[in-house]
Parts: sequence; C-alpha cells; structure tokens
Amino acid sequence: MTTEESGRANPNETISRKAYVFVALWASGVLLFYTVIGILGVNRLNRYKTQTHEMRNAWFASEMMGSSAATPVPDSPLAATPVAVTVLVNRIGDFSLREGRWDTDFDISFRWLGDQIDPGATFRVVNGEVLSRQKEFSETVDGERYERYNVRARIEQAFDPARFPFSDAALLVAIEDVSHDASVMSYQVSRSGIKIGNRAIGTGLKITKSYTGTKLYNYGPMDRPPSASGEVYSRFLFALFVEPRGREIYAKMFQALFASVAIALVIFFIKPTFVDPRFGLGVGAFFAAIGNNIFVVTLLPPAGRVTLTDMVNLIGLVTIFLTLVQSTISLHFCDTDRWRLSRFFDRLCFPVFLLGYAVVNFLLPFVSKS
Repeated sequence: MTTEESGRANPNETISRKAYVFVALWASGVLLFYTVIGILGVNRLNRYKTQTHEMRNAWFASEMMGSSAATPVPDSPLAATPVAVTVLVNRIGDFSLREGRWDTDFDISFRWLGDQIDPGATFRVVNGEVLSRQKEFSETVDGERYERYNVRARIEQAFDPARFPFSDAALLVAIEDVSHDASVMSYQVSRSGIKIGNRAIGTGLKITKSYTGTKLYNYGPMDRPPSASGEVYSRFLFALFVEPRGREIYAKMFQALFASVAIALVIFFIKPTFVDPRFGLGVGAFFAAIGNNIFVVTLLPPAGRVTLTDMVNLIGLVTIFLTLVQSTISLHFCDTDRWRLSRFFDRLCFPVFLLGYAVVNFLLPFVSKS
C-alpha cells in the first residue's frame, strides 16, 4: 500500500524551508487580515459613536431645551394659560426597526386654571398618531382643574443600525395642542415630570435615562397643520433612552453564522483527500452564512454605510472562504506526496483562524457599546 493510499505521512518525508516559509506567510496573512479589518472596524465604529453623541447633543439642545431654531418665537406668550403636565409611561414595545416605528401606552395628566381650554381633548402626538385616548379621572378643586388620560400611540422614528444591537436609542414623544396656540396656552413640566411604570419595558431592553421638557415651535407657512389657528405652539416632550441587551440579541442574530464558521473550522481535522466532507462542509457553511446575512438584512433598516452587522457578516464569509482556499492548498500538498506538510498546515491553521476570528468578534461589539 502506497503512502497516498494509506493517507499517512511518510516517516522519511522532510518539510523544506521553503514550505515552512510559505506556511508562515499564509498564517501571517490570515492574522494580518483579521488585524486590518479589526483596526478598520474599530476606527469606523468609534467614528459612528462620536457622530451619534454629537447629533444627540444637537438634537437634545433643539428638541428638549428652548425654542425651535427655524424662526424667532416669543420667549413667553402673552396671556397664555399654563398647563402642568405629568406622564406615567406604562409600556413601550412593538418595535419595528426596519419600518421605523414603535408603540407606547402612557398616562398623561393636565392641571390648569379656568375653563377656556380642554387640553386633554385637543392634544396630538406630533411625531406619531394617537391610537386611542380615554379619560380616566377628572376633578376641579377651587377652580383648578385636573384630568388624567390613558393614551395609546404609535410613534414614527427612524433607527440608526450602524452599531445595533449595542447602541442605545432616544425614544421621543412630542405633545402639542391642535386647537390653541401659545398665546392661549403653554405647557409646563410638573414637579413629578415623568414616571416609569414597573412593567413599562420588556426583559430585552432597559431604560438608562429619561427627560422631559417644553419648547415653543414656530410653524412655517408650508408645514402648519390644517387645524392650526396660529403660528407659535407650545410642545411638551418626553424622551426615554433605551438600551437593548446587546449580547443576547447579538448571539441570536448571528448564531447561524457562528455555527457555520465553527463547521468551517472543523474541516481542519478532516484529511484533505476526503474531498466530500472536507469541501462539502465548507461550501454548506458558506451558503448558511449567506442565509444568515439575508435574515439579518430583513430585520434592520437600510443604511448608507457599513454597519456592525455588515462587518460581522463579512468577516464570517471571508473566514469560510479562506478555509476553503486552505483546504485546496492542503489537498495539493497531498497530491504531491507532501502529507506531513499538509498535516502541519492543517494543525497550524486551526488555532490561527480560531484566534483571529474570536478576537475580532469580541472586539467589534465591545467597541460598539454606547
């Protein structure tokens, strides 16, 4: 029986210096690939994080503090009835990242003097739609009126998928009266401001911060709502900063991809001459990784830049492709009766691929965290 038929290394076979150099260059090239893509990914994700913080600070200054910057508005409307507002968030959920919307259930309370206005009946959600509103309580004490409404609303909001699922999201709800402009009534934040119910959020999310504020908004001639009787309106805003449990979501999103890469690494323990399992497993893993990529794309909104999920999918696909290239080279060594070199090549590549892939897939999510 020949060495090729037995698939065993020839004890007299020696690995040339040239072969060692080739194997070393291959291993160095694989590690260089992971190093370069890791550095590029880290730099890009850090840039995304900086851009998010800058945009959020600008948004916070515009939406949660002061007046709209579109046109000058009066600092204090004349003869406006102050309306103190309190919000209790009962639930947020039903997120659709791709469609850019989420639902909320909250109780909103109004306290004011006089009977010229009815803020509970005439408010609207500026950045969404009110699905239902129901008056739950009403009383008048010494001319001061108090009303509490339960509101279900659907909020339209675009989500940035650049660092998902390790970035937080600022969920904003803007309340505005549709019948009375700022010269008639103005919202004020009550002492209680905003409260968060015990069951407001599911187990997959956590609220890190909450804010309330008021602002004056000046409608231009083109964006004024049909029911508006004036130009300057008072708005009450509350925002929740929500952070998903990134590690759990990350694992669920990419479990098929990670399994595919693991299968691709198993082939290093199969002799290259066993062509069907050696190459069949790698090809199957490659198409499974493509399927996982398609699945992830259907979950997230389209983005005009390379996102964290794009990076993870790309690294997985390239890793599987490189294992197939390695198998082809190792098979060539066997065909030229260099069995010991083939075995050495396989044994070296397994820890190289495993280390490079594991480090990059740990580093990128870690950097992505808000």
